[in-house]
Amino acid sequence: TSGHWSLTRPGVFYIGREDGYIDIWDLLEKTHEPAQSQNICITMITYIKPWIFSSKQQFIATADYYGTLHILEIPWTLSRPSTNEMASVNHYFEREVKHLEYVEQRKKIREQEKKEMELEMAKKKVVS
Repeated sequence: TSGHWSLTRPGVFYIGREDGYIDIWDLLEKTHEPAQSQNICITMITYIKPWIFSSKQQFIATADYYGTLHILEIPWTLSRPSTNEMASVNHYFEREVKHLEYVEQRKKIREQEKKEMELEMAKKKVVS
């Protein structure tokens, strides 16, 4: 229902859910599921905004369906980038783009193979 990238970690983003949870994705830790989920309230999260208070403290403000503001402190591990994090995240996205291109290419090849098989079957029916 809402989301925001971390202000300091290129591989981290926050997703607000309809059930009142925030999913915290850390692409350096897991890419197939959230690294963490935190229950905030019982209604839909409608707004998420990270905020840097100081070099040592970050917060995340969330609002819910009823307009209630919730402010949580972001843990150190989610606010301090790891060594070479930007390069690692860029590499991850490049791999994903290549994978999508490969899947599209395979899809076209499979469609061509299917057409060829259909033509072959049609020829066999005509001969029979």
